[in-house]
Amino acid sequence: MDNKIRLSEAEEIRLVKYLKEELGYTQRRISQAVKAVNRMDHSLKTELMKAIATGTIPVIVIEKLTVQDLMERLNMNMVTAFLAIDYLLREPEEAKYILARKKESNQR
Repeated sequence: MDNKIRLSEAEEIRLVKYLKEELGYTQRRISQAVKAVNRMDHSLKTELMKAIATGTIPVIVIEKLTVQDLMERLNMNMVTAFLAIDYLLREPEEAKYILARKKESNQR
């Protein structure tokens, strides 16, 4: 995984605008999300930025899950779902455990 490439200034501005205007994030949550996105796998980061620009969610399958699955089944927003996919890529067992617990809590 190539995590050394950060968002460009233009991408970061676009992400901040999306988080604030579309998702209603507070400044603190925006700061946390930008840091997390910058740590993401480069290819996932690129796909996230394309999805923000186009509104089209790509089909990326990691551990039999997609961004769309996480958005629908676990009620995640698109950015959180991409971050979860990145977590599945980096730490599959730990991520699956946490996502299973989130699914259980959503079903209550």
